[in-house]
Amino acid sequence: MNTWLRIKTYTICGLIILAAIAAILVVFQPSLIYFPRTYQKDVEQESIELFNLKRIEVTTSQGIQTAYLQGDLNQPYRMWIVCGGNGSVALDWCQWISSHGPKDVAWLVIDYPGYGASQGKPSPKTIRESIQLLVPQAAKTVKWRDRSDYARLRFIGHSLGGAACLTAASDFGIRKGILIAPFTSTMDMSEQMLGVPLDWLVWHRFDNRARIKELSAEKQGQILIFHGKDDNIIPVEMSRTLARDGYPITKLWEIEHASHNDILELNAQMIAAAVKHLSY
Repeated sequence: MNTWLRIKTYTICGLIILAAIAAILVVFQPSLIYFPRTYQKDVEQESIELFNLKRIEVTTSQGIQTAYLQGDLNQPYRMWIVCGGNGSVALDWCQWISSHGPKDVAWLVIDYPGYGASQGKPSPKTIRESIQLLVPQAAKTVKWRDRSDYARLRFIGHSLGGAACLTAASDFGIRKGILIAPFTSTMDMSEQMLGVPLDWLVWHRFDNRARIKELSAEKQGQILIFHGKDDNIIPVEMSRTLARDGYPITKLWEIEHASHNDILELNAQMIAAAVKHLSY
């Protein structure tokens, strides 16, 4: 085989491989980002009784969407929006909140479309639509009077939940919250996962860098970031980037020996202290 034919063959093979990767990213993109779980029979009701939860629901383009209120539901001074990672559901948070969260605030723990008892399919658009309706419904439930009370909102989100929370921050003017193991963007994550820059094919776009820069430009607020140094899913360098982009309103703690899914439990006291700090 002459040199020109060899180069041509390698080029064609390379293009075929690239096209295959692109096809996988486009066709299977939702399954690379979301890992929906639904509640097994009686689990939801058992959790509602165990943690004294108030179930709320709204109807969106995806059908019925659910969330749960925990804590003080009678005109609380503060309400925390809680969003979990791509493989978790809202009720996973209730034990942590019960053990470590302040008792005199309200907690709105949200299930994305297709998760828990919520209907539909998750996407940046449908997650945003769901939160846009659930937050006002929760505010009404805890007897907040009008939109001026939204200044009392805070957020805490893990992994994908950080992106959901930052979207809510943009929509409701929330200026303080906690991010746990966040990514910079789903575009960056596609390169992290596949090893090639195919961000132009990503249509489930969450851009935490853009949201952080928006908040930082106002020079008001406080975003506390926690990331495990042993995280092999979302590298800690992504949180370093967010912390740099968000200066001076951001602060990053890099946690020794913590990975992606155990950081909340291994560092419960530190994160609980951050929640308390931003609550009062």
